[in-house]
Amino acid sequence: MQIILNNIVNNSFVGKVFYILSYTDSTNEYAKKLLSKTKPVDGTAILSFEQQKGKGQYGRKWFGNKGENIYLSVIFYPDFIPVDSGFDLSRSIALAVADFFAIFLKKEVIQIKWPNDIYVNNKKICGILIENNLENNNLKSSIVGIGINVNQTVFPEEVLNATSLSAELNQEFDIVELARKLFIHLEERHLQLKTQGVTLLRDNFDNQLYGFKEKKRFLQDNEFEILAEICGTNEWGHLLLKKDGVTSSYELGRLKWLD
Repeated sequence: MQIILNNIVNNSFVGKVFYILSYTDSTNEYAKKLLSKTKPVDGTAILSFEQQKGKGQYGRKWFGNKGENIYLSVIFYPDFIPVDSGFDLSRSIALAVADFFAIFLKKEVIQIKWPNDIYVNNKKICGILIENNLENNNLKSSIVGIGINVNQTVFPEEVLNATSLSAELNQEFDIVELARKLFIHLEERHLQLKTQGVTLLRDNFDNQLYGFKEKKRFLQDNEFEILAEICGTNEWGHLLLKKDGVTSSYELGRLKWLD
């Protein structure tokens, strides 16, 4: 089943075209097919009640029960973002999702675990996967995949330390209505990135980082364990860690969380 809704949200572009699917292998792959065949309007959203081949960062499988969670992809054309500043898009998306959770939960329990997970009460509630197409020195198009645990309260054994909105608040939620609320925050943060620059966005991101100004354990370069203080991120989105009084930056792929 496929339903295409138009103009069901009050914001100007995110979710104005809204595909609702009963099933797909992956909403990101569905978005890629749309991009290959047509030029979907900026902010086109795809929501599925079930996906069998959802994935997270580094190809990790995303687990979720049918009809209980948000499996969502949104297409953006962020051609105002230079390739070197691509992590600013990730910042805006993570902050938008955190803003969305703040509708229901106290802000202090919502944290962004670098690079792209959202944690509530120190448990994972959301994963974000962004896939970019480049043109010259700028982003051409981006598919933003967002998986949010909503009504699922029982998770597979291999999924450690997970939670959901239902588990946190002891109530069930309407998936489509939640997606519409999320669209508002995605648009707000995207417009902030586009019109207000990156300084405030980067500060907001760092201040909401999981473990900010705390010492955490990491596996560095798949070789040895380190204990270091999280100091924020640099302009490229690399994590800044202080160890033995020296602050160093670590790009994506060099660190594995142990805490």
